[in-house]
Amino acid sequence: MKFVVMWESPANPEHIERAQNSFEAWKPNPGVKYLSNLGRVDGHGGFAVVETDDGSRLAQDAHLLAPYFNSQIFPVIEIDEYARSHRDAIQTRKSVAGTTTR
Repeated sequence: MKFVVMWESPANPEHIERAQNSFEAWKPNPGVKYLSNLGRVDGHGGFAVVETDDGSRLAQDAHLLAPYFNSQIFPVIEIDEYARSHRDAIQTRKSVAGTTTR
């Protein structure tokens, strides 16, 4: 399963150096494949696209860096899978639109 991790750097200047040192010393969990690790051009955070079969391994990475970075993790699917699922949902809603429940 793929995930997008969005992280933000600390606003407090005292914590920025600690966060940078922690990030540089951090090693990704072997069960998590980092497909892309991107920094925002404004210097306030970044994004990672990761893949893992075990979400708890990604949670371990997030927990290690939690004292230094605010992050959100989103499960994602490829756009063709998303479009197919969306189309199926539209068709299902149309098929039940004329039915009533008692």
